[in-house]
Amino acid sequence: MSTVTELALFKQCVENPKHITFIDDLNLDRISNPSNFAELSVHEIQKKKALKLFHMVWSGTTKYIREICV
Repeated sequence: MSTVTELALFKQCVENPKHITFIDDLNLDRISNPSNFAELSVHEIQKKKALKLFHMVWSGTTKYIREICV
Protein backbone atom coordinates (compact mmCIF):
# COMPACT_ATOMS: atom_id res chain seq x y z
CA MET A 1 0.00 0.00 0.00
CA SER A 2 1.38 3.41 -0.90
CA THR A 3 1.68 6.24 1.60
CA VAL A 4 -0.20 9.44 0.79
CA THR A 5 0.13 12.63 2.79
CA GLU A 6 -2.97 14.57 3.75
CA LEU A 7 -1.76 17.55 1.70
CA ALA A 8 -1.14 15.43 -1.40
CA LEU A 9 -4.57 13.84 -1.07
CA PHE A 10 -6.28 17.21 -0.66
CA LYS A 11 -4.39 18.69 -3.61
CA GLN A 12 -5.32 15.78 -5.86
CA CYS A 13 -8.98 15.88 -4.81
CA VAL A 14 -9.18 19.60 -5.62
CA GLU A 15 -7.27 19.39 -8.90
CA ASN A 16 -8.90 16.19 -10.14
CA PRO A 17 -12.40 15.85 -8.62
CA LYS A 18 -14.20 12.60 -9.33
CA HIS A 19 -17.86 13.51 -8.80
CA ILE A 20 -18.00 17.26 -9.32
CA THR A 21 -17.03 19.20 -12.38
CA PHE A 22 -16.03 22.46 -10.74
CA ILE A 23 -14.71 23.25 -7.26
CA ASP A 24 -17.33 26.03 -7.19
CA ASP A 25 -19.94 23.28 -6.84
CA LEU A 26 -18.75 22.81 -3.25
CA ASN A 27 -21.07 25.53 -2.04
CA LEU A 28 -24.27 25.13 -0.02
CA ASP A 29 -26.10 27.42 -2.43
CA ARG A 30 -25.42 24.90 -5.23
CA ILE A 31 -26.89 21.97 -3.28
CA SER A 32 -30.57 21.33 -4.00
CA ASN A 33 -33.09 21.71 -1.21
CA PRO A 34 -34.36 18.58 0.54
CA SER A 35 -37.61 17.19 -0.82
CA ASN A 36 -39.52 18.20 2.32
CA PHE A 37 -37.98 21.67 2.63
CA ALA A 38 -41.39 23.35 3.12
CA GLU A 39 -41.76 21.51 6.45
CA LEU A 40 -38.28 22.39 7.73
CA SER A 41 -36.77 25.44 9.35
CA VAL A 42 -33.99 27.33 7.59
CA HIS A 43 -31.53 25.88 10.10
CA GLU A 44 -32.66 22.29 9.36
CA ILE A 45 -32.41 22.90 5.61
CA GLN A 46 -28.85 24.18 6.02
CA LYS A 47 -27.94 21.15 8.15
CA LYS A 48 -29.27 18.74 5.53
CA LYS A 49 -27.50 20.58 2.72
CA ALA A 50 -24.23 20.61 4.69
CA LEU A 51 -24.52 16.86 5.29
CA LYS A 52 -25.08 16.27 1.58
CA LEU A 53 -22.05 18.42 0.75
CA PHE A 54 -19.97 16.46 3.26
CA HIS A 55 -21.07 13.19 1.64
CA MET A 56 -20.08 14.51 -1.81
CA VAL A 57 -16.61 15.40 -0.56
CA TRP A 58 -16.20 12.17 1.40
CA SER A 59 -17.31 10.08 -1.56
CA GLY A 60 -14.80 11.74 -3.87
CA THR A 61 -12.03 11.39 -1.31
CA THR A 62 -12.62 7.70 -0.64
CA LYS A 63 -12.94 6.97 -4.36
CA TYR A 64 -9.55 8.59 -4.93
CA ILE A 65 -8.00 6.64 -2.05
CA ARG A 66 -9.31 3.38 -3.53
CA GLU A 67 -7.80 4.28 -6.92
CA ILE A 68 -4.31 5.00 -5.62
CA CYS A 69 -4.13 2.15 -3.12
CA VAL A 70 -5.13 -0.67 -5.45
